[in-house]
Amino acid sequence: MATMHHIRARGKPAPYEDLYTEVRWVDFVYYPGQPMDERINILTRYHDVYPFSIYKTHFGPPAFKLRDDSFYIVGVRNPLDAIASLKPFLRNHNPKFAKMWGGFPVEAGLPPSPNEDEMFEHMILKDIGSGRPMLDVLFTDLVRAWWPHRKHKNVLLVHYSDRLKDHRGEIDRMAKFVGVDLTPEELNAVADQVTFESMKKNSRKYDPSMIFDEFKSRGKVPKDLDGLIKDLVNVGGKRNAASELSPQFIDKIMKKLSQEFPPAVLEWLIKGGHKVPDVEL
Repeated sequence: MATMHHIRARGKPAPYEDLYTEVRWVDFVYYPGQPMDERINILTRYHDVYPFSIYKTHFGPPAFKLRDDSFYIVGVRNPLDAIASLKPFLRNHNPKFAKMWGGFPVEAGLPPSPNEDEMFEHMILKDIGSGRPMLDVLFTDLVRAWWPHRKHKNVLLVHYSDRLKDHRGEIDRMAKFVGVDLTPEELNAVADQVTFESMKKNSRKYDPSMIFDEFKSRGKVPKDLDGLIKDLVNVGGKRNAASELSPQFIDKIMKKLSQEFPPAVLEWLIKGGHKVPDVEL
């Protein structure tokens, strides 16, 4: 989100306090029972001062139809690292937000507990609370949705590990994909603005802090709800799943993933690379 926003601004974005006021989250539901027409209105009244709009979603086809006049950048991360990052992510949710949704996520606002690992493993591999495991909901489903479209000219799969290896080069690749030819100075500006260190320093901009503002006055969310999550910019590329997840848990995750994906695809999902396997799922 941040990278694409700074790319479209050519390294000179207008001042903003919350990235989520600049890039809309398509599938976000702001309060329980929110009507669909109200959610659509939030998106359709959105007008940019930039050459194009950017939207975030956790879904893929066939939840929506691909448009020829849009570009789709699909972020993929080593599933083990992604799962490791979920622990602090769930705990750092605002407990007032969790209360709105019947206490989900259950870890919101709580310190680590003795049975946290057991609960976390159950959510990842067994049931997130909807009858399906979080691994499927947040990873497998997304990969399966986008994989058949990986060769489309307006779909780009980008892997987190490639960004770590070549921060500036990957930004340039994403920019060119959407038709933005940055000058060397503009590319340097964007690259500096979206390093982990820079984003951590300005983390308030990337924690959804103003997302509920218009609904507070209407009594739809608590007036003292000061954002969705804190510390969204957590540890970045320094995360090491092998030291954060038990060997037994990693084995269970890999066993499940190996049942879902062919070896070449699973290797790419873990390691990345510009050459996406020509293997169908």
